[in-house]
Amino acid sequence: MARAPIDQARPGRDEIWTAIRRLSPATFTAARLADESRANNRTVRSFCQALTAAGYLRQVPVEDSQPTTWALVRDIGVEAP
Repeated sequence: MARAPIDQARPGRDEIWTAIRRLSPATFTAARLADESRANNRTVRSFCQALTAAGYLRQVPVEDSQPTTWALVRDIGVEAP
């Protein structure tokens, strides 16, 4: 399968990372990041889980009925990990 032209490419990890850095130090949900980055909610959740496992994000304790919330704990700059 050929790559989509740059003007038709879907938002990905770089856009999500930029949104994370822009929203920090506040906490954020996957839905908020999806809105900010214009990325798919599933992509955002997957990337946040990977960043949590790698030590860049941490899950913030919330009540059971609330969506998963994260906070940035290791900002390495503009390049997405």
